[in-house]
Amino acid sequence: MEYIMTLLLNFMIAVTSTVNSSSTLWQTINLAWEHSEEVKSAVLNYEKSKLEVDEYWGTFAPKITGYWNYQRNPEVKVTFSPHIPQELQALLGNSYKPESVVVRPSENYEMGLKLMQKIFDPSMIPGLKITNLYREMAELGLQKTKEMVAYLTTNLYLQLLFLTKQKDVLLKEDSELEIEKKKTEDEISLGLQPEWSKLRIDIEIQRHKKSLMEVETMIRYVSSELERLTGRKIFPAEPPVPSSLNKSAFSTDESVDLKITSLQKELSHQMWKVQVGRLFPRINFMWNYSYQKNPGNFGKKENWMVMLQLTWTIFSGLSRYYEIRESSIDEEIAGLDLTKRKKEAEIKLKRAIDEFFQQKKLLEVSRRTFDLARKNFSLVEENYKNGKADVITYIDARNNLLKAKLSLIWNRYQLLLKRMNVYILSGKLEQFMEEIRQ
Repeated sequence: MEYIMTLLLNFMIAVTSTVNSSSTLWQTINLAWEHSEEVKSAVLNYEKSKLEVDEYWGTFAPKITGYWNYQRNPEVKVTFSPHIPQELQALLGNSYKPESVVVRPSENYEMGLKLMQKIFDPSMIPGLKITNLYREMAELGLQKTKEMVAYLTTNLYLQLLFLTKQKDVLLKEDSELEIEKKKTEDEISLGLQPEWSKLRIDIEIQRHKKSLMEVETMIRYVSSELERLTGRKIFPAEPPVPSSLNKSAFSTDESVDLKITSLQKELSHQMWKVQVGRLFPRINFMWNYSYQKNPGNFGKKENWMVMLQLTWTIFSGLSRYYEIRESSIDEEIAGLDLTKRKKEAEIKLKRAIDEFFQQKKLLEVSRRTFDLARKNFSLVEENYKNGKADVITYIDARNNLLKAKLSLIWNRYQLLLKRMNVYILSGKLEQFMEEIRQ
């Protein structure tokens, strides 16, 4: 019985550990990608674009059509009245009668095959390039969507982690202040501390309780948002400490936004080619085979035909000229937009790199501030225990240490988020994912 209870207890501990196991940042981002409706929609759009490429390739294949016609003629009576001059009809009198013939029912049918193959169409090659460009744009759209989801997930993940640590720190502070309150009460009873010392500690305890309630509210909100993104409750783990950046390793050459804009410019150019191609003739090869059965007239008959068909729209108004001009203007607009976005992307990347190094300096300041606050608190705590410092000085030193500690944690997480932003703007999200996975 004791053995069974031990196994049951171990099983319950294992289940609890599994349910409440922490998720790394890499795991959380991948969960968000799997659960996000935006990513799923982008994946389907990409799959659809690949099918459209295959579908367009099908236009180069020959088109084969089979047909079958059937006709049934019922039995009819046909009367022939040949034209006879009136003088002859007067001589014949009543003996003249029109001649009648009965036509029996008949069945006629025809069946055959038609084959048509495009030989020359100037607009087909640009059309194929256009479908491939749409496929590439859909692939980049998927990558852009994953970048947005990853950044939002990382932001929420780090917020939740910071709030969880803030809650733990406040609970610890609250517990230590309760102990200090008990000691102060004992010292007041012995006449070693003034009455207001306990009141000052009570005020600080109530302030911490209020902060704790606010933090717990924020934890519930951020946790629910992260659960909505990932489809499960997340218990964040400590992320890796971000290393420094090599500025020369980052550029806008792989930027997803710039790639999409560049493809849009190329798309406008191919649209112009399609419009120009419609000015030239098109050549088709055609083959037709038919088998007919018509017992009334022909009996059985087989026909086949081979033909080269040239189609050339010589004049159709001025619409084609305007379409070509519109496509040319669209290409110029796309080129200007690409130039503008290149400048904006370079400015954004430079700003993101500067913000990273600025945040790194801020982190160093926070670390030094924390070290100073910790040393100051040690001195004040020792003086407070020896009666050389009052409770107000002691509480202020504790608060300064608490703020310095939380500031250090927050700035470290912000450094990781700003590092991620640099990777996204330079189109290197996969490299960032590999770093946090290791």
